Amino acid sequence: MKVRNCLSLFIFFACCALVSSFLQFDRGKRKIYRERVQKMFYHAYDSYLLNAFPFDELRPLTCDGVDTWGSYSLTLIDALDTLIVMGNKSEFRRVVKHLETSLNFDKDVNVSVFETNIRVVGGLLAAHLMLHRADSPLPTGWPCNGPLLTLAEEIAQKNSSCLQDQYRHAVWNSEFTKGRAQWGDSDHLHCRCCDLHPGVWSSQPTDRGSGV
Repeated sequence: MKVRNCLSLFIFFACCALVSSFLQFDRGKRKIYRERVQKMFYHAYDSYLLNAFPFDELRPLTCDGVDTWGSYSLTLIDALDTLIVMGNKSEFRRVVKHLETSLNFDKDVNVSVFETNIRVVGGLLAAHLMLHRADSPLPTGWPCNGPLLTLAEEIAQKNSSCLQDQYRHAVWNSEFTKGRAQWGDSDHLHCRCCDLHPGVWSSQPTDRGSGV
């Protein structure tokens, strides 16, 4: 029995090693796929800059821009970490400088708490932590200090205030200055808009996706 088990294990690991050898990329294949990914990224990024900036996103069917989640040039923030990963340090520095001087969260707009957390807060934090790869002077006190970190903290504080309401478990979207929140029902795939104070429904359910 022990011999049979050992033989089975040997066959299993031998098969794994064989499959692994077929899946490995040599330098030539890695170069091909790397260039393909870069081409895809810059096709999307350059199209956004040309046709949609400074709006949040590019609408692919009409080839124009639309504000979807707060009017923060969201795609620009989204793309920051990818720019530095791809080695485009000059464009990374240009975008960082633009965001540091132009990004303004004091707006009366409807935003998504979820999207803002993962794309704005996350994007700014990732860019902040990657500053040392951009061949530019680091802010004094980095990584515990810096303009991008300050912006991330500012928007995170605004987001966290939405979760301190008695309806905090249902909040998806919020209008920062009006005290409105948009709730989502994931079981039925639709959204509703509600005034947090006094908690009255203010719009009908919708199911249309954004950015199309």
